[in-house]
Amino acid sequence: MRAANLWSFVFVIFIASVMSGELHPEMVKMAQDCLKEYNLEENEVNKLQWDNIDFPSVKDDIKCATKCFFEKSKYMDSAGNFNADSAKKDFESDKKLVQIIDECKVMEYDNSCEKAFRILACVVQKKM
Repeated sequence: MRAANLWSFVFVIFIASVMSGELHPEMVKMAQDCLKEYNLEENEVNKLQWDNIDFPSVKDDIKCATKCFFEKSKYMDSAGNFNADSAKKDFESDKKLVQIIDECKVMEYDNSCEKAFRILACVVQKKM
């Protein structure tokens, strides 16, 4: 398996397991499309320590791939507005995750890629 394919698989498994515990084929496609769009390499993303992220050192492409995934999932619009209701609806069976989304939705950044990544990091850190 090529590194890009391996990373795509790891990224999708990670997002799906953190967000819902389920792997949906449409999520796989959305994540693969975003990874391809930003030409991400496995080793760039594997460096992330989710429990203690050094935000300034995270590449913008990783942050924007997160925004891309959120847009395709309808969790964020193109202007960078997070749609917590849409995310909560998709994961309503996980009450803890719904609560976490409410806690993390308040992230406000001028840069929508930064905002998307910070929301994801918040969810991941609280879900761990």
